[in-house]
Amino acid sequence: MKIFMLNFRNSARFGELGLGEESVSPILHSDTLFNAICHALVALFGVDELDEMLNRFKLGTPPFLISSAFPYTCLDSTEFFFFPFPQPFIREKIEPRAWKMLKGIKFVELNVLKGGKLNWIKFLDEDVFSKKDEFLLRREDAEKLKGKLPVFEVRRVVRNRLDRVTKSSMLFHLMETFFKNDSGLFFLFEDFKGYFNKIWSAMRLLEDEGIGADRSQGKGVFNLTVKDFTLPSSRDANIFVTLSLYFPLKEELREYFNGEKILSYSLVERGGFVYSSLAKKPVRKSPKRLFSEGSIFPLLDREWYGKIVKVREKDENLPHDVFLYGYAFPFKLCVESEV
Repeated sequence: MKIFMLNFRNSARFGELGLGEESVSPILHSDTLFNAICHALVALFGVDELDEMLNRFKLGTPPFLISSAFPYTCLDSTEFFFFPFPQPFIREKIEPRAWKMLKGIKFVELNVLKGGKLNWIKFLDEDVFSKKDEFLLRREDAEKLKGKLPVFEVRRVVRNRLDRVTKSSMLFHLMETFFKNDSGLFFLFEDFKGYFNKIWSAMRLLEDEGIGADRSQGKGVFNLTVKDFTLPSSRDANIFVTLSLYFPLKEELREYFNGEKILSYSLVERGGFVYSSLAKKPVRKSPKRLFSEGSIFPLLDREWYGKIVKVREKDENLPHDVFLYGYAFPFKLCVESEV
């Protein structure tokens, strides 16, 4: 397994479905990342290379898996990686204050999960763990990172639009994500068919082209670092946390909802416009709902979870089909207790 670390040179804009200037995300979802990689692969290796890769995904034998990209920060050469907080699964009643505290956590530092065990009640122990804004850390790590959290900030910035006819200007506002020094986003890459060199080349191209919205204005450019990486694991793993957006197969859904199982999730809708250099005019993708990062599911007897989904048929305005990446990136853990 490899970890790709993106240290942004400027601000970035990762859009979310919705209305208004606040519709931006501090993380880079796996579908957006996958689409960016596909465009870079076409630029580097041609359409045939992309078609061959996509056929493997469509057949249910993915050549690789990628996660969404989450925050990280560095302090004195020590790296701190923040994963999506596993959505609480608690059957018995707990104090409203405790539940509110758990629901307010969005990211958990990797050291918290190092033993491969999940127990949400233990996370409430303030002698061991510390919650800083939306981040959960071990108390000793929180002390080290004073002043570094949160590692990103979403700010409102002023833009100027110039009317091409009257030359009059109009101010408007947008939201952008800024990262602190020695901070950025990371994603995980699991290779099954020797695709690492091609994905690395694609990311090197995106390093200077940028990723996300407003790339023509210098947004989303980054410095890339790639390292070997190992996720914590447990021999007694009974669930997985998806580290990517997840569009399950029908048979997977049937197994999840058949009987009482450890299951906790939220949904996110993905859609928007197709980004393609071959499109004759802007075209929309069909919106789809997926399980969000941090959702937890019982382990099934299968090698991969999810699929890619066609969200736009080719037509006179678009000479190719468009797919949405919906494979789960499973982080296997053991739920110690359901209370």
